[in-house]
Amino acid sequence: MRKYILLLMIGFLAIQAYSQQVSDHTTNVAHTIEDNYKIVKIGDQVWMAENLNYDVDNGCWCFDNNSSNCREYGRLYTWEAAKRAAAEIPGWHLPSDEEWKQLELYLGNDESDIDKIGWRGSIGGNLKSTSGWKNDGNGNNSTGFTAIPGGSRYSNDDLYNMGIGEFAYFWTATESENHRYEAWDRVLSSHNPGIYRFYGKKYYGRSVRLVKD
Repeated sequence: MRKYILLLMIGFLAIQAYSQQVSDHTTNVAHTIEDNYKIVKIGDQVWMAENLNYDVDNGCWCFDNNSSNCREYGRLYTWEAAKRAAAEIPGWHLPSDEEWKQLELYLGNDESDIDKIGWRGSIGGNLKSTSGWKNDGNGNNSTGFTAIPGGSRYSNDDLYNMGIGEFAYFWTATESENHRYEAWDRVLSSHNPGIYRFYGKKYYGRSVRLVKD
């Protein structure tokens, strides 16, 4: 009888432990955005208003490998890791180059400039947070997007740029048409009022903002 009760207790504890594991995983993934992040509606789009901080094991890091930077700025992801992270979060996706253009047009960037490479327009301040940017580069954050300068990672051997506090880099889901190892991204800077459109090596570490399906 005692042995039977003991087996029941062990089984109950095992089920409880498994349920807790599933619950924790669900909290990390399925309910990540609406439950754990601020979101904002800009025009017809709904965006994350914070940088993603979801660990997909490979291809994402905290700036300078300092966990406090993950808490403050979110993680830096390779392009492939950004896609994997987005695929694990139901109802949200990594925005395409076209979806970034839609955002920029809504905020007033000129249609004749929207496909250009480099700095375009002067809408950066509408996206940037009102604090945390060096060189008097804070924005007015009129959109509520609250872009923060999380810097970037430029190599596979833990070499980081000095961009924390000065630059915010964001991946798009769109590969460069002419460069198979590169994908389009967006950059905001404490030195320029516009928004930069270019392509980066897929192994670079960039911040991630998801947009709602």
